Amino acid sequence: MGHHFFRSSVEDRKISELIRQGNPCLVLCCILNAEGKTMYKKETNFRDLGGLIGADGRRIKKGLFYRSASPAYMDDLEIEELKSLKLYEILDLRTSYEVEKKPDPVLPGVQYKRISGMRDAAGNGIDYSPEGIHRLQMQKECEQLGLEEYMRQIYQNMMFGNKAFMHVLDLIRQEHLPVLFHCATGKDRTGAVTMILLLILGVSEEDIMKDYLASNESFREKIKRAETIHAEEIRRDPSYRDILLAENGVLPSNGRFLLNSVKERYSNLNEFLKMEYDLNQNDIAEIRNRLLQI
Repeated sequence: MGHHFFRSSVEDRKISELIRQGNPCLVLCCILNAEGKTMYKKETNFRDLGGLIGADGRRIKKGLFYRSASPAYMDDLEIEELKSLKLYEILDLRTSYEVEKKPDPVLPGVQYKRISGMRDAAGNGIDYSPEGIHRLQMQKECEQLGLEEYMRQIYQNMMFGNKAFMHVLDLIRQEHLPVLFHCATGKDRTGAVTMILLLILGVSEEDIMKDYLASNESFREKIKRAETIHAEEIRRDPSYRDILLAENGVLPSNGRFLLNSVKERYSNLNEFLKMEYDLNQNDIAEIRNRLLQI
């Protein structure tokens, strides 16, 4: 088999060496990277936050912040591509219960940190699995407020004093990047951490919502399947479609709810970042200068 299509470049020499070594997984990764393509399945919900327009029209630098569903659901080829990103750390936003059931793969040389991205009133990590919902129902706050309102408050609180995001700030200060942060499906807990980061970097609310809603494109087939299975329920109650979308993707109203919760509690962005994350205007400017293109 000939390989005359390789150009004379560093990437081509690397690919040629991998061919000689007989490593097809890494060969494919290198070819795709050289062509600027990705081999991740849509369902991994993987994306680089680089390229989004931040403060003063400057774009976020590429290759610093990645978000996705859990790498535990990635296949061998996707894991090889993940290795090629030369991550400093993988930040897992899941609960210990979720991790025990489906642990992340170990990537040589990559740090691993787990900090729950969603917490109850007592500060315990929670998730929306059947087991997680059952644990919520047993709490007195849930009995007082009702499950729906209690879950709404917990969802909102991801924007405030988020310990996982505080860790992201530490990584930024220490220049320990790139980082991949993820939860189970990479949409809610991961979405909240992403929102806070993008607010700091001066990304518009419109573009923050576009990134948040990109999860629906990743899970388009899953959402369609759920709607097909529950077509009769939707026919009887059209609002059931929103329930399915929240379970399998993200609701636009939930994204706006997160952003609006900040504006309802604080008069401006600077006040929010100072009170919740101890960032003053000089800190914000320094972070932007470090992470946005000049």
